[in-house]
Amino acid sequence: MNTRTFKLLVLANNLNWTSLPEKLEAVRAFYAPACDLDIELRHTALQPIFARYPDVALPIIDHDWYDANLAAPNALKADIILFITEPGTVTTYQGYMNQNTIGPWETTVYVHGENDHTFIDGIDLGNSFVLTACHELSHVFYRMVTKPDATHRHFPSAGDPPCDNQPSWVLADFDFGTRSATLEWCREHLIAMLTALKLIDKRVVCTATCQMPQNGAGGTGAPKPTPTPAPAPKPTPASNPDEIRHPWSDPVIAHHNVRALCDLRGLTGTIMIDGKAWLKKDVLTACVYQESEFRNWKADGSIMRNDNWAINKTSGHRYLASTDWGLVQINDWYHIGPGKDFPSVQYVGDNPQTCVEWMIDYFKTHGHLNAWVSFSSGAYKQWLGKV
Repeated sequence: MNTRTFKLLVLANNLNWTSLPEKLEAVRAFYAPACDLDIELRHTALQPIFARYPDVALPIIDHDWYDANLAAPNALKADIILFITEPGTVTTYQGYMNQNTIGPWETTVYVHGENDHTFIDGIDLGNSFVLTACHELSHVFYRMVTKPDATHRHFPSAGDPPCDNQPSWVLADFDFGTRSATLEWCREHLIAMLTALKLIDKRVVCTATCQMPQNGAGGTGAPKPTPTPAPAPKPTPASNPDEIRHPWSDPVIAHHNVRALCDLRGLTGTIMIDGKAWLKKDVLTACVYQESEFRNWKADGSIMRNDNWAINKTSGHRYLASTDWGLVQINDWYHIGPGKDFPSVQYVGDNPQTCVEWMIDYFKTHGHLNAWVSFSSGAYKQWLGKV
């Protein structure tokens, strides 16, 4: 494996974490066996514009805004840009790699709490920012070495099985000395030089006056010379705000339906979380988002799933212990099959409303949602008041 140095420009937007340098050092250490990350940290005070694209389920930062305000000004100053920002009230991913690069590879990490941790099956995988930053850089490096992207096989990611939760296993794939990796690196640097020489023109837009939309922004994915904020696409308001809408395949509609069903089934009252009273509806909604991001089906039409792997203590072999399915990630070992709560996996996929109602009834009966790891681990807390 040929060790190469990459200039990583970290742009921390409106973020004053005292521990950020320490966290970036953890990212550098993670990739040290494969490459040397020369990290430069800068602080910015920008107001990103969010947009929707046909191939992305949730709003992300507008491609043109990213290019004009982040990538183009730094075209010759970095190999990779890592933009760190809080999403505000926009419901989006924890991280995203922009495929629309114009020189430096473009990644974004959307952060919440400085000390948030990621839990899988009750196991603490460490600081959420460090894990997500390493995750997004893994996507970058797979593109550099032109290999099939196995990031989601090793980093935790909702709905992309199988995942072994062994992030460090990606490092073996990153040989930057191959001919294809070298050519890819040269191609991106050529684009960066053309951009810097203004032979590829990107005009700076909305650096100071544009406001971040409160619920994401609309968009088509076509090039937009002067992108402006717009309200997120929403279902037509019904006369009854608790009316169940369709299709459930739209995460925006599924989000509405989860909250509407909480009202329709009488999930009232509050629950104390870290000394603060939260509506039970807000707690359940946050759990559903942590479980599936309000997605019942994947882009390929298959049912959302998350495989739970275990190790045989006798043989040491890894085996599939169970799988969680659908919008609310119902576990098949405990709840799906003859004589259980749901007859089949297909039934779970075809009946998201029934599954949400079952989750609500569970909360009302037990007073908690400990059957879901999102609740028992506390991972849902980062979404309280945001979904």
